Amino acid sequence: MGRHLLHRCDTLENVTPAEPSPIIGLEFLVPDLDGAVAVFTDALGWTVVERGPTADVAGHRAVLTAGPGTAPVVTLLAASDSGPGTVVVDRSPRLTQVVLGTPDVDELGARLNLLGLPTEAAPGGAIVDPAAMAGVWGAAAALVTTEVGDRAPDPAAEE
Repeated sequence: MGRHLLHRCDTLENVTPAEPSPIIGLEFLVPDLDGAVAVFTDALGWTVVERGPTADVAGHRAVLTAGPGTAPVVTLLAASDSGPGTVVVDRSPRLTQVVLGTPDVDELGARLNLLGLPTEAAPGGAIVDPAAMAGVWGAAAALVTTEVGDRAPDPAAEE
């Protein structure tokens, strides 16, 4: 745990303010992976750092960055209606994830829980379900937290 340890009885009013958790990644579901990649590479000058089949969702993805060491990393996901992995039933184009970096996943999770947003453990971080976040920002896009710092994984590998 970080230096701002939270307890279940705490409220955000009596807890030391959080340090900012920057957005380190965004994931979009796209209907045309080649076209979406072209916008980022040809028009915006971004670089593809990884491209190929996804590990957990049926489909292909491209991970892009504006340059070495820059954030956010953008993942473009073209889900398919069959294949290895989870099939995404609703493949309409949309923002699917906002990824925040934090030095203390547990503390950020506790803060989210105090706001009534349940977190679920995930490798290297936690997830707030898209349905819970829809009431917050008006879109069913998951909030994903991942640990950043000396022992943190590479954000591109998390996408």
